[in-house]
Amino acid sequence: MNHKRISVLFVSIAAAFVAMTLLFSSQHALQASPNAAPAASPFVTEYPLPNTGAPRYLIRTGSSSFWFTAPGVNAIGHLIVTDTLTYGYTFYTIPTANSDPYQLASDGSNIWFTQRAGNKIGKLVMATGVFTEYPIPTGDSAPTGITIAPDGLVWFVQRTGNKVAKLDPDTGQITEYAYTRPNANLEDIAAAPNGTMVWFTAPAVQKLASFTISSETFDDTSTSDPVAGIFTPNQTAVNTDNVAWVSTTNGLIGFDFGTTISLFRWYTAAPASANLSDLLLVNSGSTTTAWFSDSASGYVGRVTTNSNGSIASSWRFPLLNRTPQGIQVDANQVIWLADSQNHMIIRWEPPYFFVAYLPSISIP
Repeated sequence: MNHKRISVLFVSIAAAFVAMTLLFSSQHALQASPNAAPAASPFVTEYPLPNTGAPRYLIRTGSSSFWFTAPGVNAIGHLIVTDTLTYGYTFYTIPTANSDPYQLASDGSNIWFTQRAGNKIGKLVMATGVFTEYPIPTGDSAPTGITIAPDGLVWFVQRTGNKVAKLDPDTGQITEYAYTRPNANLEDIAAAPNGTMVWFTAPAVQKLASFTISSETFDDTSTSDPVAGIFTPNQTAVNTDNVAWVSTTNGLIGFDFGTTISLFRWYTAAPASANLSDLLLVNSGSTTTAWFSDSASGYVGRVTTNSNGSIASSWRFPLLNRTPQGIQVDANQVIWLADSQNHMIIRWEPPYFFVAYLPSISIP
């Protein structure tokens, strides 16, 4: 498999940076400066956190409402953007100190999140800001990925506990299932839209695995290839056809064919040194677009495929001096990113760049 890297000559764009007074809101003890004024570029708007929250993953619960984990201040953060330049943050401090909130998901009324160091699953009622915490039976399990199944059950994986688990919101009961391959360092999980299974990544053993809910059985497929090399899976997502996609720490994105002829269809999304740290699927008609962030090199990109698996379009582009991790895309194709190192949420709107001056990097 050939990995092409097309270098880009960066030409400076003369753009006036306008100072603006933005409205911040904050609850609890985390207050923002009333005169904070981030810079705005032609296509990128920055929303700096009023603290060193180090946002990690984020989800969108409305056209301009975003929730994110903020491990730097042990909180769940909420960003509301009234218009492009007017916004407010609210931070909800997690009851368990130093819990290291990791990933999060929403059921429409609540934010569910994993506490990687606190060894708990947290629930935040969006309307009231009230927390409920659920201790995990396995000690020091290091929960990471979390997802909500169509029936409302909360599923999550344990990095050191090496288990897939479900939480019943009605009873608070947690049921654990030990993955059949030891020391797999489970990372991410996604529920199939048809409700039959959950998919998860096992990076240490190079597997994309599934757990069938009705039979309580595991299955998995190797993401490595004896010819092309070892591909380490990171994030996973499932499209509307119940096909599981996966990103890797080797710059590849692919989906599971589920056949004996070819198990994965791979697409070169970035150089082999890239770490595709988040993955988001958007279905539109017969196409599937896989959006990704690359925290290792500060790139964001997408691969759009047709129903037959061929590439319809693809590109990747750098956000200079950024560490994008969590990624969301709204109905207007505006990209929203959690920039952990710079403690901000970023809004990046189409056309994303001046084609005449800063061409995108096409993916072969």
